[in-house]
Amino acid sequence: MPTAARQDPILQHRFLVEIAGVTAAGFNEVTGLDSSTTVVEYRNGDEIRTVRKLPGLHTYSNIVFKIGMISTDSTLYQFREKIVNEQQDRINVTVHLQDETGATVKTWDIREAWPCKYVMPEFNAQGNAVSIETLEMAHEGIVEA
Repeated sequence: MPTAARQDPILQHRFLVEIAGVTAAGFNEVTGLDSSTTVVEYRNGDEIRTVRKLPGLHTYSNIVFKIGMISTDSTLYQFREKIVNEQQDRINVTVHLQDETGATVKTWDIREAWPCKYVMPEFNAQGNAVSIETLEMAHEGIVEA
C-alpha cells in the first residue's frame, strides 16, 4: 500500500503584506482575518415547533496590523492622516502566507480597505521592548485568491 506524502502544517511567522500594491515588510502581527454570518431564525405561521435558520448579514472584523516602529518611517501614520483629511480612497490589501522556502502558499485579498484607527506606541521608561505601532483597517470582504 503506497503511503501519502507527509504534509506539515504551515507556520504562522512567514507572511508578506501588500498595501495598495506595495509590499510592506516587517509586520509583527496581522489579526482579524475572519468573517461571520448572522443567523436569522424564522418560523412559518403554520409550523408549531420547527424553526428555520436562514443566513443573514455577512460581516468582517477589522484587520489589525502591528509593526515595530522605525524612527524615519511614518508611512502608517501618513496613511491614516490621508483618510482623516479625505485625500485617500479605499484600497486593496493582500496578505501572502509563505512556506519555509519563502514560496507563497495562500493569498487573501482584502477588498475596499481603509485605515479606521492608528495607535501610537506605548512608552515605559523602565521597559526595553520594541515600540509597536498599530494600524486598524475596516474593509468590505476577504477573498482567498
